[in-house]
Amino acid sequence: MEQLDTEDVVVAELDVLVSNELANLQSQLVMLQQPLRPNWRPYDTDRAGAKAQFKPQARCLEISLPLDTENENYGDCDEPHKRIKSLDLRSTAVEDTGVAYAVGVVRGNQLVLMPVDYTLQLRPNMSYLNVVAAKRTDGDESEGEAEEEEE
Repeated sequence: MEQLDTEDVVVAELDVLVSNELANLQSQLVMLQQPLRPNWRPYDTDRAGAKAQFKPQARCLEISLPLDTENENYGDCDEPHKRIKSLDLRSTAVEDTGVAYAVGVVRGNQLVLMPVDYTLQLRPNMSYLNVVAAKRTDGDESEGEAEEEEE
């Protein structure tokens, strides 16, 4: 235990300031979590064409990230509904568990803490699969009607 204390020395002492600057600006600080994405594999957000929509009243964030369709790892498919051009992420609000989070920024000799208002989790939006399933269901119904008419 003493070895750890001698190796771990204090390099600076900072004053701590809790700031509510964002409250004065009528803004909110939102923490985004990506529970299904490991930190060593971030999304490619540098590509042109990325879009985001935020609905603050509903606490809903949608992000559309274009895929590199020229990449050798992009699976080309004959079925048009399987050729997706972008990865869509949609948020869900995290229930308030009573835990308070803050974001810290070091400014000079001060550690400025700003409280996080709420947390959103981003997950892939697979709504395009519902469209495909609906088309298949509609196709099956029309085939069934055609067979009944033939009889």
